[in-house]
Amino acid sequence: MRSTFASFTTAQLALRASQYGLDVTGQNVSNINTKGYTRQVVDQISLNLQNAGRYAAPANVGYGTLVTGISQVRDPYLDIRFRNEVAKVGEADLKLAGLQEIESVLDEVSAQGIQTQLSDLNTMLQKLAGNVSSEVYDNMVKSSVDSLTKYINQCAKQLETIRTNQEYNFKEVEIPEVNNILENIAALNKSIKDGQVNGNPGLELIDQRNMLIDELASYVKIDVTYVPTKISESLTIDELRIDLVGKEDTINLINHMDYGSFEVTTDANGTIQLNVLDKNGAPATDNKFIMTADESTAINNILTEIAGLNATIEDGQLNDTPATAAINQRTALLNQLKNLNNNINISYEPVDISGKTVDRLKIDLKADGNTVNLLNHTDQSTLAISGNGRELTITAADGITTTNIENKLLGTDVFSQLTSGSLKGNLEFLNSSGAFDGSDSAFRGIGYYEKMLDVMANTLATTFNDLNNADLPAGTLPEDLHNLFGSTDGGEITAKNICVASGWANSDYKITTSVPEAGSETGSDANDNVLRMIDALKKDQDFMYDINDTPSDTTDDKSMFTGSFHSFVSNLNTTLGIDIKSVSTLLDNYVSVSNEIADAKSSISSVSLDEEGMNMLKYQKSYAAAARFMTTIDEALDTLINRMGSVGR
Repeated sequence: MRSTFASFTTAQLALRASQYGLDVTGQNVSNINTKGYTRQVVDQISLNLQNAGRYAAPANVGYGTLVTGISQVRDPYLDIRFRNEVAKVGEADLKLAGLQEIESVLDEVSAQGIQTQLSDLNTMLQKLAGNVSSEVYDNMVKSSVDSLTKYINQCAKQLETIRTNQEYNFKEVEIPEVNNILENIAALNKSIKDGQVNGNPGLELIDQRNMLIDELASYVKIDVTYVPTKISESLTIDELRIDLVGKEDTINLINHMDYGSFEVTTDANGTIQLNVLDKNGAPATDNKFIMTADESTAINNILTEIAGLNATIEDGQLNDTPATAAINQRTALLNQLKNLNNNINISYEPVDISGKTVDRLKIDLKADGNTVNLLNHTDQSTLAISGNGRELTITAADGITTTNIENKLLGTDVFSQLTSGSLKGNLEFLNSSGAFDGSDSAFRGIGYYEKMLDVMANTLATTFNDLNNADLPAGTLPEDLHNLFGSTDGGEITAKNICVASGWANSDYKITTSVPEAGSETGSDANDNVLRMIDALKKDQDFMYDINDTPSDTTDDKSMFTGSFHSFVSNLNTTLGIDIKSVSTLLDNYVSVSNEIADAKSSISSVSLDEEGMNMLKYQKSYAAAARFMTTIDEALDTLINRMGSVGR
């Protein structure tokens, strides 16, 4: 039967619940301006009468309320949506910033650019056409060509500076920052777990972790999961796992307190590569960290114990004497095994022995896309790790069959796997060259504009050199040619090295003003070849790109544009403008969506003074009511205990 003094417990629990409510309300109000703070609430349950006494009343009365903990108000679905959108914002924002830097270099509107220099060259050639015998006008053309080449050199060097700065920022700023975030999240995971084991929910630490996760989401698209882990019979906590979401695979970045890192390398072609390393500094594999030597040793020891228990359990089943202790011990070992490696697969295979069916345990490991048996009842394989965790060797129980598993190094150069995020934006800006990569739909990064300038410089030089050498016999040695354009390093002409040819610069020869046709003679004032040069500036040219960088073989050359030199520069600026407009529009859309989601998150998780004010009044009133209830019960029991004997006297 309900205790006479049970109402005091009800009142005392009500007072405590109201006090907790006031404390949490105060905590919320004091942190209204704290960045990343998530509104907290009191979790309460109603205590009911578990076992009615023999003479209990038909209507059971509970024992009041019980505060079970303090929790945060969050919407996991909004967290996922926000992190997906913020990754898109990070990618578009970085691309836009890079393209705008290129725009400042190739500005043909507010500055006198390549178009102006080409127009000046045309003017000087026009003057030379009217004064072909004058050395002064030849020098004027030479000066104009020098200005043009130096301006192209300047553009190329400025683009190179942009590339260098972007690479430095990527390698020395962004990647260390991402790695620091991963390390800090793992450290917070440990602190949160330690606190929860000791009864502290660590909500403020969870807020810090969520802020870091949101920041990490701007760099790469991630998948955040919480894995329930049983600590004891009465305690289960959620352990955090974060995976990088790729186009085809996922790569683990954080597995509770274990964390990976990013590494930047450059291949022989100068392409920036992004590698994901596991906790051992080796490339991370699909869905897990590479197994360490300590983990393989622990797995071998567990397999040996389980093999012995399997024999004991089967003997008990055959003799109708269930080995309960052995079964419980094996279950605990299997849980340890799965905690060591999440690619462990456990199954049971029914086997008929002397008319009795028993279930034999089978343990497999999924590695490198294959499933390899580790234990079949009592037949145990042995694991060994070599090559800094890069190679796993499994030797079967018969000692003959050896399976060498070469890990699938998904962590090596994950650029192709990235789907969004600022790391993808940075890599695409540095590595992608649009049509030069073989796809017209590919993103046009800085490589596209660098190579387009190279194509223009090479086409300009080739066109004018061919015209100026038109009167020389076929087979003339390179050193005897009368080139107008050359390269500062003696190599193939590019935007970075184009210059006035040394022979012309030193006045060893002049512009070839006339090229007589076979059998005809021309006077010293003929200007037909100068007119051809003027026409070459205006007429359409095929701007060709040597795909395999083999000048002697033109079969693999690809036409990047057809038109005049002026229209080439105009088209290049138009293309850049379209790219900037496209990325800017995408960024605006992504920012708009992410802001809407952030507002939705804020409406749920942030602190509202109006709401907290109402809560304060609510808990104040409930506290006063609980206190009044206790006073009332005290007065009632005082009447029952101290005054009933005096009634009627």
